[in-house]
Amino acid sequence: MLWLVGIGLLLLVAACSNGKKANSSGQQTPDTTENEDEIVPEIELEYDTDVSIHGSTAIVEGTTNLENGALIRYNVTNYEVMEMMEIGETEVQDGTFTIKIDISEYDEGEYEVYSSFNAIRQPDEIQEIYGPLGERIKVEGPVTDEGLTENARIAESVTIFNI
Repeated sequence: MLWLVGIGLLLLVAACSNGKKANSSGQQTPDTTENEDEIVPEIELEYDTDVSIHGSTAIVEGTTNLENGALIRYNVTNYEVMEMMEIGETEVQDGTFTIKIDISEYDEGEYEVYSSFNAIRQPDEIQEIYGPLGERIKVEGPVTDEGLTENARIAESVTIFNI
């Protein structure tokens, strides 16, 4: 008989529930499945680079589906002597970006160009599209969320060239 009363109370509580949970301050908030403000990652980001040498210039050409104005940061490293050669930034225009590196003063060897789209380091209009941490971007392919800032999305590529 006691179990019938328990089941009755459980059904009564479930029927009176409004589908909301209290947050840490006691305010009622919707379940996450019903939360219209929840950001669902739906953008599949394309991000690829290739490098070619033209005389004393290494040219990294990137293709992406990032919006115009998205910033791409890069650095060039000579790992044979553990020296950072160059750090810079370029902007996406019409689905492409270009990094031109003057290699006339570089020694012979192997160089790495690391380039990335970091959602945190974007202008406001780009963050509005992808989210302040890039939370609208799916974590797949060239995109990771394992950077220095927890859950921040970064699209990255490493390109090697030899002189």
